[in-house]
Amino acid sequence: MNKLGIFINFWENNWAVDYQKYIRKAADIGFDVLEFQAQPLLDMSDAGLHDIRACADACGIELTYSLG
Repeated sequence: MNKLGIFINFWENNWAVDYQKYIRKAADIGFDVLEFQAQPLLDMSDAGLHDIRACADACGIELTYSLG
């Protein structure tokens, strides 16, 4: 079956958001993939990136990124 995804800015107007909130939301609604703007990730600490990845793994969400 094909995966179903959503772009985080369906819910938000900003690029830098509470990623874990939307990872959990996407999973709760039944999405398989969450896409968000990659630019804010460049300024994030390694620990912050790890936390996002751990949350996505725990929720069974695949992450994708875009730059425009």
